[in-house]
Amino acid sequence: MRHSLTLCILCLLLVGNVAKAQNRDINRIVPNKDYIGLYFEDDFFYNNNFDEQYSGGIELEWVHSIKAPKSKLLNPLQTSNYAVIASYGFTVFTPDSIAATQIVRSDRPYASYQFGSIGFVSIDSITKRKVRAQLYLGWFGTEFPNRVQNWSHTALTPDTDSALGWNNQIGNGGTFAPNLEIQFDKQFFALPSCTYPNIDYMQLGFSADINIGGYLNSGSLGIRMTPISVNSYLSTFITPSIPEGFIVEKDTSSNGIVTADTLNYSKLLSRNFVNTFRKDDKDKPTINRGRNWAFNIYAFPQLRFIGHSSSLQGLLFNDQSVYTLNSSEVNRFLWNWEFGSNVVIARHLHIGASVQIRKAEHTKFNKNTHSFGAVSLGYTW
Repeated sequence: MRHSLTLCILCLLLVGNVAKAQNRDINRIVPNKDYIGLYFEDDFFYNNNFDEQYSGGIELEWVHSIKAPKSKLLNPLQTSNYAVIASYGFTVFTPDSIAATQIVRSDRPYASYQFGSIGFVSIDSITKRKVRAQLYLGWFGTEFPNRVQNWSHTALTPDTDSALGWNNQIGNGGTFAPNLEIQFDKQFFALPSCTYPNIDYMQLGFSADINIGGYLNSGSLGIRMTPISVNSYLSTFITPSIPEGFIVEKDTSSNGIVTADTLNYSKLLSRNFVNTFRKDDKDKPTINRGRNWAFNIYAFPQLRFIGHSSSLQGLLFNDQSVYTLNSSEVNRFLWNWEFGSNVVIARHLHIGASVQIRKAEHTKFNKNTHSFGAVSLGYTW
């Protein structure tokens, strides 16, 4: 979809509808209280692609920090940095020839997925581990995504074709297809700055992801590489609090720095919106809340295995779609590269941008790779 950001704002204001992102890594937030963000993907953002394959999507996400549950099922890392997630949105997939009304059997089928989701994110600040789980309650074949696409072509880019083949989409008329996504991250290396304790010049982490359900069945492994990171880790911006019973003691070192009873946690705090423990004029330990901004640049190479992709192969059960790809026409192993940057301004405003380059998902695509870009805008309070 050749949209502009105006489309995102209008969609949000008029219908409040939003979308499932493609394994994105930009602007992952664990706020002190609340975060709301709008995320927009489109193939037009990269090299002026026009409605080919994964055409685009919009997602509205709300993240709310709560007291961590004691259940190991809901809080597998048993950590206090815990938040619930809710989102609502859609994604759109089209063949290259969108002006044709008949089935384009030399390309992929039309598909759209509209959904709401609920989930949680849990972070262990000491061991630098993160678990995120989301349950998507979505439908294939609804009318809203294609109406938004065609409206945007008519209102915003009248010189481009409208998509005329939506009657041939996967699950046309609306078919329920829930999906569960679980992601695990572990940071295993960081090269800190000798001068600035809140800066890392290189962070390396491992990432694993699994999808199970009616939308997608897949698994992936990836390496998160962050050449520069200010006040962030695990590609996540987090404002940690001091846990109950955590003791700080006065230190005799220079500059009045106060250390904690756990050195690793003291270093952690120094890199995440809390610079150092310091003493005030009365020689009592206090907290300096530190800098009001954060920044990172990252690269995320990922190898994905596709078991079943309903947007290509049709629904898992009782599929009545008029056109789908055969199993042999789907590429099972895909390389996906994501490059991006995030910034937090004045502790509240979050801005991100990224590009993803992906190996062709099926044998009928006439290129080796497909690419798309994304932007995000969010607010924490």
